[in-house]
Amino acid sequence: MCTKQAAKAGGADPSINPELARILKEAHSIKLPKDNIDRALSKAKDTSTEAFTAGVYEVFGFGGAGLVVCSLTDNPTRAVKEIKTLVRKSDVKIASAGSVLFNFEQKAVFHAQQEYNKDELLDKALELDMSDIQFIPHIDHPVETIVAKVEELGLLQDLTSSLTGSTSLAYIPVETVAVSEADKEKNREVIEAFEDLQDVDAVYHNMQSS
Repeated sequence: MCTKQAAKAGGADPSINPELARILKEAHSIKLPKDNIDRALSKAKDTSTEAFTAGVYEVFGFGGAGLVVCSLTDNPTRAVKEIKTLVRKSDVKIASAGSVLFNFEQKAVFHAQQEYNKDELLDKALELDMSDIQFIPHIDHPVETIVAKVEELGLLQDLTSSLTGSTSLAYIPVETVAVSEADKEKNREVIEAFEDLQDVDAVYHNMQSS
């Protein structure tokens, strides 16, 4: 769950919305710029009482990277216009349906904010009868993300109950691609620009971590 979704589910005040508080704490822990955090929180405060429609857009980034842009909006027409405008200005390309998503799977993920013992987690996962736990490097964070099947979201929360972090559903790449540092930086700038849009809730990519 991302900032806007967390606010929609539990309110935009992190003091009474633990999930939103965890997401904001994670953003601080990975040294996300304060301006980005403030913008995300500002967007969240505008979501508390309105009905929203979710959308998924596939984009070809730089160096062969694929981007999955998820929107959550009260105005789908505006969302489409803003996303297409940014695509055009950023010199990336809208992809045809399925041409990027075929390489992604929706998963339950835990974004850890602390080091953890993999062997202990694997033992606990066996006790919980969880069938497929993965540990995936994060491009901007030294601690690996813990990944499980979508239907095991609740079990993943049980598995990680003693750890600091946040649980959500996310698109995870089946295979990652190696891109140059220059293309990686350009993709990061595009991702940040997408995330700054009013109606964009999350952006996923398939770039290899350094």
